[in-house]
Amino acid sequence: EALTLFAEGRTDLREGKQFQGVETPSQTRYVGYYEKILHVYNHHMPPTTILKLKAIVIRGIASVGNGDGSDLFFTVGNYDELLGRFQLTQDNKLDINCCENDHNKGEDTITISGIRLPSLKGDVKIMFFSTNKKVPKNYDNCAFYFWFNTSFIENNSLLLKRDELDNPHKSKTWHIFQEKFSVLLLFDSDQ
Repeated sequence: EALTLFAEGRTDLREGKQFQGVETPSQTRYVGYYEKILHVYNHHMPPTTILKLKAIVIRGIASVGNGDGSDLFFTVGNYDELLGRFQLTQDNKLDINCCENDHNKGEDTITISGIRLPSLKGDVKIMFFSTNKKVPKNYDNCAFYFWFNTSFIENNSLLLKRDELDNPHKSKTWHIFQEKFSVLLLFDSDQ
């Protein structure tokens, strides 16, 4: 209901028939957070949760760039600062921190571990970039990204399917980001 109300308020029907609502999956996720604040947490923010990012598992990687994650690098930040930049190969071409990248061709996954970051708290943005020119770069000039808030993470994990990731949610990218594409974040509690 909130998404429809926002779209109706933002759209000038004199200019066109297409509603101009919330545009990205991250924006939709935050509307969902607000719904939880109202209905689950009695109009209050949930308790602050501090987490350590343990691993990132990307499924459906075969059609993305080099198909094994070797062309990917990513950043982790919040509104105020960049917390870290990481590449998935040991070639140091980008002169940033390296992570372990375990490619499982049979399962069509990569598991990124060895991520050395400060503890995460509150709003977090993770952006993935590709050095492969075939990977589309849309919003924020990156392959894909997403925002989340640590206080809404349940069971120390967050699974984001293709339609819950910013950029892969657009049908014009589906030749690269196929239906099974997803990102799973695994955390350790740090409290």
